[in-house]
Amino acid sequence: MAAPDTLSPLPHPPLQGLIERATRLVQWCPVLQTVISDIEVDMLEVEADSTRALPSGATLRTGVLYSIAYQLEGETGGELVVATTRPETILGDAAVAVHPDDPRHSHLIGRR
Repeated sequence: MAAPDTLSPLPHPPLQGLIERATRLVQWCPVLQTVISDIEVDMLEVEADSTRALPSGATLRTGVLYSIAYQLEGETGGELVVATTRPETILGDAAVAVHPDDPRHSHLIGRR
């Protein structure tokens, strides 16, 4: 019997040259267009709605939630408001997904 302060063996055999699939938070670098290691990232606590200078010379505004209203096709004044911290991704939006069991948005399923 192993002592209580020792590690137990892995519950499954080690992967043999395969990439393990799992849900994990990663550090995405938009400049390098790749994921970078946590040891390569300097974590920094920032105040809400603050501006920081980046090494590239650009400035970055943090702690802001932007609300964007998507107009519904064929309905005057109809819109779906979506909140995001990354407004630069809006130009790439092709669709908005809603949960089919959410009664607040069920009327939007299949709409354009």
